[in-house]
Amino acid sequence: MFKLVLLDIDGTLIHSAGAGSEAFCKVLEFGFQKEPHALREKSFAGRTDSSLLSEVFEEYEIPDIEANRKKFWEIYPHFLHHYMPRFPGERLDGAEQFLQAFYRWNPRPVMGLLTGNIRLGAEIKLRHFGMWSYFEMGAFGNEHALRTELSSLAKSKAERLLGEELRGDQILVVGDTPSDIQAAKHIDARCLAVCSGEYSQTMLEDHSPDWTVQRLSEVYPTPLEFNGY
Repeated sequence: MFKLVLLDIDGTLIHSAGAGSEAFCKVLEFGFQKEPHALREKSFAGRTDSSLLSEVFEEYEIPDIEANRKKFWEIYPHFLHHYMPRFPGERLDGAEQFLQAFYRWNPRPVMGLLTGNIRLGAEIKLRHFGMWSYFEMGAFGNEHALRTELSSLAKSKAERLLGEELRGDQILVVGDTPSDIQAAKHIDARCLAVCSGEYSQTMLEDHSPDWTVQRLSEVYPTPLEFNGY
């Protein structure tokens, strides 16, 4: 039975319809006086905010120093909060029911986030759709640039919370990109790939997740029918 369930946010639980990328662009424009046209063409799928920021600083010739990073992350949440209600985002089909199903397990697994979003960005997005309260821990894009390292961090945090070490087959990672599958494999976890983001079923299955579904509404997890064994 799973003792830890880790979920991605964008493309897995919600679509923010570009609110996050637009907030990135506005910080670049108003905080650093750079024209962000090229940034609007960049895919954010499967990326961490930390790695994206490093790329942006390099591309726009902004010194990648702590002061500039601090400035960026201080401004970004304000723009994200502004744009979330102004973009036609949505809670993805079946996402909330999927989360609720785990709350019926006895014992219930720890519910966590494994996301490239910085922590405050994750909170803003999920609060907008009424889903933040489902999660009790997480690993976030401000903590490391690599998603594989974030999966190790999430596992360590959960183990401290539970007071025990976790085997890989006691952990489920749910996500919509090859990066999520790789993060699961990094900690020997099971992986449910959902084709609700930018990647097709074929593209995701090329990375050998344990399960693949088109949307979370296809899955109603129970301890007997959907577990780590």
